Amino acid sequence: MKHERLFSPLALRGVTFPNRIQRTSMVSGLATEDGQVTDALKARYAREAQGGAGSIVVEAAVILPSRSTFNLRISDDSAVEGLRSLVDAARAANPAPRLGLQIMHFLKLSRSGWRQKVEDFAGADLARIVEQHVAAALRARAAGFDFIELHMAHAYTLSSFLSKTNRRADEYGCKLDNRLRLPTEVYQAVRRAVGDEYPLGIRINGEDFTVGGTTLLQSTRVARALAKLGADYLSVSAGS
Repeated sequence: MKHERLFSPLALRGVTFPNRIQRTSMVSGLATEDGQVTDALKARYAREAQGGAGSIVVEAAVILPSRSTFNLRISDDSAVEGLRSLVDAARAANPAPRLGLQIMHFLKLSRSGWRQKVEDFAGADLARIVEQHVAAALRARAAGFDFIELHMAHAYTLSSFLSKTNRRADEYGCKLDNRLRLPTEVYQAVRRAVGDEYPLGIRINGEDFTVGGTTLLQSTRVARALAKLGADYLSVSAGS
């Protein structure tokens, strides 16, 4: 068979993927206005499962309680039942693909044009971001997902901390080691929470495509640092 490695199984920690093709996360807008799972969303992932990819990353689920219209939510325990029904629908269509959930913290926006910056967060806010990722990861596991992807791309919160545009004057900004600090704390806290037998991937930007932002040279260094931490895979995107 051509492409034997692409279509061969892959074991990551306690999970075996039937092949090495991943359907990456894409937001659908099919959740309810307040972020609950709908029949249309379940039907979407049932169709995706029938496609035969070795893994499917379900679209970003928001981990903080702030409003985020038509995006999936995993910011409180009420989200678990709906997400479990999505997992069940996909597995009923095809039990082979491994299902993951991407979890995401976003920067706030206003209709006036104001956009939250990484410089706006106090130290206590950063500890809360870590806690929110941990709580969301535990909910994702309770909902039956086989793995979790931490969203560190597309100018969302962790991506913005990693970016060269991060101008914080404390130990969380400017130089690379500092910009890596919060993403590292999130990864390590989630790893401790889910254990060593549960796959944990990360989505990053290879290029920010913004003036002063991260370029491929910088993102290569970020990728190496996250791989050294123990991330089970890196999914590379760009822009926002």
